[in-house]
Parts: sequence; C-alpha cells; structure tokens
Amino acid sequence: MSNTTSPPPGLPPPATPFDPLNQTSFLLYGDGSTPVPFNTFNVTQIYLQATSLSILYGTQIGACFMTLVVVLGMTPRARFRRLPTLVSVAALALNTARMVLLAVFFVTSWVDLYVIVAQDATVVPRSDFYLSAAATVLSVPVTVLILAALSIQAWSMLRLWGPLYKLPAAALSLVLVLLTVAFNMMTTVIQTRAILYADISQIADWVRQTYLGLITASICWFCFLFNIRLVMHMWTNRSILPSLKGLKAMDVLVITNGILMFVPVIFAALEFVQWDRFEPGSITQTSVIIVLPLGTLVAQRLANPAWFGTGHCAADTSSSANTTGSGAGGSSALSRGALSGTTTATSARRPLLTSVRSNTSAELLFKRAVEEAEVV
Repeated sequence: MSNTTSPPPGLPPPATPFDPLNQTSFLLYGDGSTPVPFNTFNVTQIYLQATSLSILYGTQIGACFMTLVVVLGMTPRARFRRLPTLVSVAALALNTARMVLLAVFFVTSWVDLYVIVAQDATVVPRSDFYLSAAATVLSVPVTVLILAALSIQAWSMLRLWGPLYKLPAAALSLVLVLLTVAFNMMTTVIQTRAILYADISQIADWVRQTYLGLITASICWFCFLFNIRLVMHMWTNRSILPSLKGLKAMDVLVITNGILMFVPVIFAALEFVQWDRFEPGSITQTSVIIVLPLGTLVAQRLANPAWFGTGHCAADTSSSANTTGSGAGGSSALSRGALSGTTTATSARRPLLTSVRSNTSAELLFKRAVEEAEVV
C-alpha cells in the first residue's frame, strides 16, 4: 500500500506556512480612498535601521561632549588664544550640535508609518523640513574645521622638512583640502534642495561619490604625513621609539597623531561598503575631531607637566633652586649637576625629528619649531 502525500489530481498544492512577521497590509492615502499596500517585514527593517542609527548618533554625541569637557578642563587658559585650540573646540561643539539634529530626526513626523509607506510629505510640518536641512548644512563647517585642524597639525611637522619635500607636500595638501570643501558644498546644496523642494539633481550621485573619494583621500594623506616621520625614524635606527624621557613635545605629537589617525582611516574605508544599520561616514568625521585634541593634550602633558598640577619641569626646578639657594632635592649645585647629567644622557639619544643633536642649524631649526609649535 502506497503512503504518498501528493494531493489528489485537480486539487491545488498546499499553501506555504504562514509567516506572521511577513505580511502584506495596506493603509489609505491622504485622499481617504486610495489603498497603499506595504510589507510589514520591510517596515520593521526600516524602524530597526532608524533605531540603530539613533544609537550610533547618541554615542557620538556623548563622545564629542566628553572630549569637549576634557579639552576645556585640561587645556591651560593661555592656550585658548591659540588657533589649534580654537579650531578643536569649535569642531567639537559644532559636531555635537550636528549629531543632536541627526538624532532628533528619528522623533519627528518623518518616521511616521504613513509618511514612510505612502511617501507623502504633505503631512510633515515645515519645522521638520528645516531641522533636516540644518543637520545637512552643518556638514560644511564641520568638514572645514576638520580639514583646518588636520592642516594645522600637519604644517607644524612639515616646516621641519626641507624645501624639496615641504613645498610639494604642502601644495598637495592644499589642493586636496580645497577640492574636498568644494565637493562637500556641492553635495550639501544638492541634498538640501532635495529635502526642501524634492528636487533631486541627476548629478547628485557622482558628486556624492566624488566627495566620498576626496574626503577619504584627504584623511589617508594626512595620516601618511603624520606617520612618515615615525616610519623614517624607525627605519634609520632599526629599533622602536626611544623612551619617553628622550621625546620632545613635537615627537609625542607625531606619535599620537600618527597612531590615532589610523582609526578614521579604517572608518573611511568602510564607507565604500553598503551598510543597512551602520553609518561609517559620521563616525569618520567624529573620530578625526576626537583624535586630534587628544593627541595634542598628551603632547602638552608630557612637555609641560606643571600646567596640570602634577609635577614640575626640570627647568622650573633648576630655576627655583638657583633663586632660593636650595631646592626640593638639595643645594643649587646638586640641582645643576643633576640637570647637567640629565641633559647629557638625553643628548646621547637619537631624537625623532632630527638626525643631528649638536648645536647646528638643524638643531636650531628644531628648537625654533618646537617653540613656535602649537603643542607646547
């Protein structure tokens, strides 16, 4: 006797199992009569993407705000007149405001079920249009501040190079910065018009792709500039970096910026992959904004520990001993002897930014660059 499970001739095949998470439903359009079908699974994916992005923006808000607090709290008052500090503080503040506007988008009427399914923006208040446009427009000053901060930090190291290498590197940096800002403005104008007037230009795609390539190339180029001196030093000495006692403030800036700049490079590379619940573009900008002031703070801390109330520089101790006749470590002669021994021991080490440690033109150039650099 056959135990076949096939249906009798003339009957339809059995229906597929019902999936309650994947149903087809409908709602009525704004006219009250036209049905608009939609798939519940697709709508769920949209809301999951919105939730993931809102969490992503929230973490960036917290990171920028905490970094801003640290920079404001740990930077000496005199340094707030320096251009790098002003640029870093402005970038952190503006990026925090932009992330707040991007996060607030998910509590506006743009994410209403009817607006998502019917694609009908007539029920969206004009204030929500302006909020989305403001978040888009803020991309321009944030990008300008990011590139300005990278250029300032790069120039503090480029001026130690010879003219044969310094001038081409500076020219290429300037061209990349100007092109990136120009395409960023074009992309912002196109996206803002699309938000306010539903006017999507045909060149929008290639402009956005060009901007993506330029901002990625700019970040990689500045990362290369920050790391080339580090690589040259390690290649010349066939060894790892010298001890912290043998490093100058500029050395620390090269190391911290060079290593930390790999973080935005990684996120910039991820922008070329399509992600549903992840946006590496905003993290790329945020990581640059956070990395640069942190590297500067580390360099300041090692170069001037007395600014932070945790100790005194050797020069300050020596000056105090010569003035009072006695110091914390003993007589002025003992302090001078200890300082002389430290200087001799430090001079024996090969520096990171120069190959000559004697009192030559290279050494004078290095000292002048350190004195004028914005990290001391």
